[in-house]
Amino acid sequence: MSIAVLEKTFLVIEHLAESVEPLSLAVLTRQTALPKPTVHRIVQTLAKLGYVAQDESGRYFLTPHLVGLTQGSRFRDLKALAIPHMTRLHQQFNETVNLGILDGTQIRYLHVLETTQTLRIMLLPNAADEYFSTAVGRAIAAFLPESQLQTLLKSTALRPITPKTVKTKPLLQRILQDTRARGWAVENEETVLEVICHAVPILQDGYPVAAISITMPKVRATNTRCRQIADALMKVNG
Repeated sequence: MSIAVLEKTFLVIEHLAESVEPLSLAVLTRQTALPKPTVHRIVQTLAKLGYVAQDESGRYFLTPHLVGLTQGSRFRDLKALAIPHMTRLHQQFNETVNLGILDGTQIRYLHVLETTQTLRIMLLPNAADEYFSTAVGRAIAAFLPESQLQTLLKSTALRPITPKTVKTKPLLQRILQDTRARGWAVENEETVLEVICHAVPILQDGYPVAAISITMPKVRATNTRCRQIADALMKVNG
């Protein structure tokens, strides 16, 4: 009996994983050919465990918690890919270089190379920030498939982290459009006052699996230096 329940649960998970957009209960029921009450119990249980969530229309999608169960090796591979680029950027600018991934509506930092300069911002691995106020988050969000981006925006609750944090979703969408058009992201004192950050996504087959950023105090962020950093970040994806 327990094996049958597991089979049905993984059948639901597989259909959610294969879909490019959230699925309604009716669609899941039709695709899995399972009784509607069974599908409902499965998705509700997965939701309580944090592995499934619903958008504003009540449709279901997998959360990063489920993906994270298999990400140990992925993170090792991701770090192996990113660290040479991070080291190059750190040596070139001697500013703090970060590697981050999107985790729900937050950015989680996997690896940090700190500047050796006395004026710096301390950032620890596994620390988290809201994606909408960070260059890392914007670099990733801007390159998501449209359906995933819209789901992310619907689940976004903007809040004033600093007085300069983006305040409206239309403005956030314009920022993401500009980011995608030029290839790199920037945030100016929206997460920490007097701090500027530039970032570029790490793209695999066009999908933003992570982002690398350079963080520096505003006092060192001259126009020339910012242009140099943006140019150097663009080399991450060749």
